[in-house]
Amino acid sequence: MFSWGKKPQAQAGSSDDVPYKPLIATEMTDSSVTDSTASPRPVSADLAQFVKQWLLSCNVQEGTEVLEAIALQRPELVRGPVVMEVARREDRNAEQTQKGDTVIEIQPSVSSAAPPRQEARLLPMLQFSTSKYYCKEDEPTVEVQVLRLNGSDLRSQVSYSTADKTAVKGVNYVEASGLLIFEPGERSKSIRIELIDDSAWGGVLEFSVNLEEKDLSNAVLSEHISSARIQRIDDDAFPTNRFKEQILSRKVDEINSVSLFIEYFKLCLSDPVIRSGTIKTIIIGQVKNVFALLGLFANIYLVDHVLASTKPGDDPDNYLLVNKQWSLVAYIFSSLVPLALFHAADYSKFSWRVGGKARTSLSSGLVNSFLYLDDTCQGEVDEGALQEVMTHDTEALIKVGYNNFVNLFALLGQIFLFILFQVGVPLISGSSRASIVILQMALFPVMIAVVLSLRLRVTRQTLNDRRDSDRAMTRHIHEMLANVSLLKDYSLRGTAMDRHADLLKDINAADRAVGVTLNNNAYFMKWLTFVAVSIYV
Repeated sequence: MFSWGKKPQAQAGSSDDVPYKPLIATEMTDSSVTDSTASPRPVSADLAQFVKQWLLSCNVQEGTEVLEAIALQRPELVRGPVVMEVARREDRNAEQTQKGDTVIEIQPSVSSAAPPRQEARLLPMLQFSTSKYYCKEDEPTVEVQVLRLNGSDLRSQVSYSTADKTAVKGVNYVEASGLLIFEPGERSKSIRIELIDDSAWGGVLEFSVNLEEKDLSNAVLSEHISSARIQRIDDDAFPTNRFKEQILSRKVDEINSVSLFIEYFKLCLSDPVIRSGTIKTIIIGQVKNVFALLGLFANIYLVDHVLASTKPGDDPDNYLLVNKQWSLVAYIFSSLVPLALFHAADYSKFSWRVGGKARTSLSSGLVNSFLYLDDTCQGEVDEGALQEVMTHDTEALIKVGYNNFVNLFALLGQIFLFILFQVGVPLISGSSRASIVILQMALFPVMIAVVLSLRLRVTRQTLNDRRDSDRAMTRHIHEMLANVSLLKDYSLRGTAMDRHADLLKDINAADRAVGVTLNNNAYFMKWLTFVAVSIYV
């Protein structure tokens, strides 16, 4: 073990003119690593000079602790005997280095028998200049820097690649990968990644750039900064920038709700997963409508020809097949096959991830935007409203809003084919009521649109009142739980219960109003249908 010699106390009869020269040496060779019989290798002159210069710059205690740690942990760094001679000399020559009254001398041992060796060297370390980079959405590119530390005299190389997180390659940024080559003398390299600007809201999106072990040469990767996160700050408004000025100026009430929902629909369609699933859903809905129309004609054939009683002289050509029985079998089979196909198609809808992806994008974007607000803006957010939005409104917007809007395409196609059927059958059969049917089918959608426009404002108001009452209850519960100790200390339990009872009354009243409004809307459609059928009859 390394130690430092100290001059003992003077004894009787001793003379201070005689210098005290203790000699303490420790040999560290390759024998602990390889072969115990191997001869010690001498420490190089360069290494001995480096250690000597370092020891001259520190105190005795520091030198002892560091050299002991080297001897125990990394014996391969110091090879051969290291002789430390500490003495107090008054007549040292001018070339000797003084540090107080202590002279430190480290001499490399010389062994002619030991073979020369190549000194071990540390490889350069590669890492990013920081673990996180920021960029704006409208910037064309973002640049990250890779540093080479601990030497630059070698030719080093490393490969890199990007990886998705909340940002998606091809949608938010251009995928990048390649090979960085550090020529001798180079200490840094830059990686430039292209960004894709869009007008769709998405919050703060993130992707990463990673240094890889593949193709790594003459270097090692940092354990902590071999991967960098790039956060792209979105400057778009929700759902698009069409109403950005009104939203930023907090004039949301001036925005038409139907137009705002259409913009949200566009936002959903900008996602490739949602767009693909939506298109498939619309196509399947229209195919169902076509088969439903064919089914109506098949039912007419079934009643008029297959199930009708046979009369003498009936034309056999009225049957689809050779006789009534086989025609009935063909009808059953033609109904069975579409039923099985549509069952399989509806079952596969759950794997298209339309609802799940829309929910994830909306909810994650809201949370992301909230977390990146400054303290002032976060303090202005109503906690009850935020909880209501995250737990109820998000789900309602997707299920009641987006999914029903997609289903509206199927309903519109169904209405069109129904009108086509009602108009086509009288014309084909030569009925005298064809003109009346055409007039009714033309007026019926117009009357429905008028009724819906008249009831839209009332329906929207009652639904908003119901939502506000739910938010007030959520906010009350949150405040009560946060201040339960104060309610106990100041005997305010009764006040809290009275407030809770009042909120329950508001919820019940709003719920009753919603039920009455929706019930009247449904019966308006029934009354309208009754009038149209009565006129036709």
